[in-house]
Amino acid sequence: MPRNRRARTSNLTTVYWLIENPGIGRSGMFTVCIDAGRKALPVFSFPEEAEMFLKLDGLEEGGWRIAESTAGDLVSRLSEYHRSGIELVALDPLPEMMGPVFGTTIALVTLSLHGFAQRHAARSGQELACS
Repeated sequence: MPRNRRARTSNLTTVYWLIENPGIGRSGMFTVCIDAGRKALPVFSFPEEAEMFLKLDGLEEGGWRIAESTAGDLVSRLSEYHRSGIELVALDPLPEMMGPVFGTTIALVTLSLHGFAQRHAARSGQELACS
């Protein structure tokens, strides 16, 4: 059955998949560089997309794996991400978007951490405290 992205309503219970490395503890969250000064957290809508990213980027050999997370969990960790220098969320990126041929094409699929949180909180009918 084909997946219809438009039918998917985002709220704090929406499930996403991240790439993490449990062997390096809490700092084991995979990030991508947007440019010299900005990092983004890749967030995938489906586990198959995260698996494909792992395989295409060759991350499996380094102990990286996909991990399920809800939007609420991601929102609750915003200040932790911000302290780690992560400013953006990259939605369903492809490894090719970061290569020398495409440059910073990945910036086209990013939004701010705060924007990501607002998007999900608004659809859940919740207020989001600014930090």
